[in-house]
Amino acid sequence: MDFEQEIKKALKKEIGRKVELEIPANPEFGDYAFPCFSLAAQYKKSPALIAEELADKLDIKNVEVTNVGPYINFITDKALESEQILKKVFKEKKYGSEKKKEETIVVDYSAPNVAKHMGIHNLRSTVIGQSIYNLYKYVGYNVVGVNHIGDWGTNFGQLIVGIKKYSSLEKIKKVQDLNKIYVKFHQEVEKHPEMEQLARDEFARLENGEAEAKKYWKKFVEVSLKDYDKIYERLGIKFDSTKGESEYIPHINDTLKVLKRNKLTKESDGALVVNVGRKIPPCLLKKKDGSTLYGLRDITAGLYRLKKYDPTKILYVVDVAQSLHFEQWFKVMEKLNKKNKDKFAHVVFGRLSFKDGKMSTRKGKVIVLEEVLDKAVDKVYDIIKEKNPKLKNKKQIAEKVGIGAVVFNDLFNDRIHNIIFDWDRVLDFEGATGPYVQYAYARSSAILRKYGKKVEEKVDYRLLTEDSEVALVKLLGDFPNVIQESVEEYKPSNIAKYLVRLAQIFNNFYGLLPVMSEDEKLTKARILLVHCVRKVIGQGLELLGLEHPEEM
Repeated sequence: MDFEQEIKKALKKEIGRKVELEIPANPEFGDYAFPCFSLAAQYKKSPALIAEELADKLDIKNVEVTNVGPYINFITDKALESEQILKKVFKEKKYGSEKKKEETIVVDYSAPNVAKHMGIHNLRSTVIGQSIYNLYKYVGYNVVGVNHIGDWGTNFGQLIVGIKKYSSLEKIKKVQDLNKIYVKFHQEVEKHPEMEQLARDEFARLENGEAEAKKYWKKFVEVSLKDYDKIYERLGIKFDSTKGESEYIPHINDTLKVLKRNKLTKESDGALVVNVGRKIPPCLLKKKDGSTLYGLRDITAGLYRLKKYDPTKILYVVDVAQSLHFEQWFKVMEKLNKKNKDKFAHVVFGRLSFKDGKMSTRKGKVIVLEEVLDKAVDKVYDIIKEKNPKLKNKKQIAEKVGIGAVVFNDLFNDRIHNIIFDWDRVLDFEGATGPYVQYAYARSSAILRKYGKKVEEKVDYRLLTEDSEVALVKLLGDFPNVIQESVEEYKPSNIAKYLVRLAQIFNNFYGLLPVMSEDEKLTKARILLVHCVRKVIGQGLELLGLEHPEEM
């Protein structure tokens, strides 16, 4: 039975409307509470008297009902609750998951710009998007993960000009080589502004399909994707579709025909735009020279996805700086079809920075993501050598924990907040961090290895009565709700915060109570509890895209 729902149902029957319950700060008062202040006008009595009268009337199976002042308190049957929750965790292959749905969700995430390093600023979209993808899949949706590579734009003209002037195509072996050219171009353009026009001309040649320009562009894409794939592999990031903006260029004219047929386009100072509202600037489609802009390319990609996937929703995991851009072209999609208003969603997240200030690709001030991952892994390796020198496979475990630390640091923060990256906090094994949660998983694994027997669900659940045991069971029971909230709010941070709470209570339990003792029945009950905690921590970490080493 679902105690919370049964209590709500009983209250609704007496009061005549739906109610919400509270969790008492002091466990001695019960597991749930209902304050009667809101009923004073309805019953024309004091809240304390209402609580007393209602407590006498309520009869809920396996729930003791009491009242303290204006509060009705509910104490559930702990043995029954433990049995229901732990059996469910034990039996279900994916606890908290749901049956397969017919609906499709498209998640657009990561989307690095070709010819530029994947910097620390690319991390947020990548890991938030992957976690949202994982969550939707876990609750039964058909999910399509899309990496919309930025492989089109004037900056490619700038690179072509820069390479012709300062290097050669043969010397371009990796993204770092392209970054140097990009920075050099922007340094020189301040002295020679005419170079901007040369770059625009080169991009126009690329848009017109000229062979030489395409040769340069293909090299940029090839070199970049090779570097990005290495990073994705380390982060455990996977996509169902990787398409550059360039792949939608052949469909641009069809999009323009659709927009013109719906009488949405107009010229403004030589540029092609769509007016989307009085309070919002027009959505720009084409420049004066006829080159396409992000708005037109995103509309084209949006139309393609609607046709190909017939999705319930398309989620764009992109930082807050692009909010106006998405508002503009989403309005265009809505003007094309009112149903599109509910299909497109911008999953906004705040900016990420280091303590020493802002990043700029043009000035060469980019914190390279690969270097951050390497540094995290090296730091964890040093910690492992110091704290657990006899541990086998130190390097492999350092890779899992170091990268997990970086990813968890991002996901633990509410996505809408800006983040300042702080090494000390990220790698604190005692704080609200990835290593702390991973260590709880490793500790529970060690306990089960030491036990060395098969875990059974047939235990005496009446023995799990200690406060830390009851708290663990309750928190395990809340995991499906946390998953649902995370999906509805597009917030993996709910899962990350839940895992920290679970690890904290588990460590408290482990510190206070012996799991294994001469009392075989008690040992079996506590081993089942440890097994269920381990399982939920493991599943939670997987939803966030983190690995869970058996030893640390």
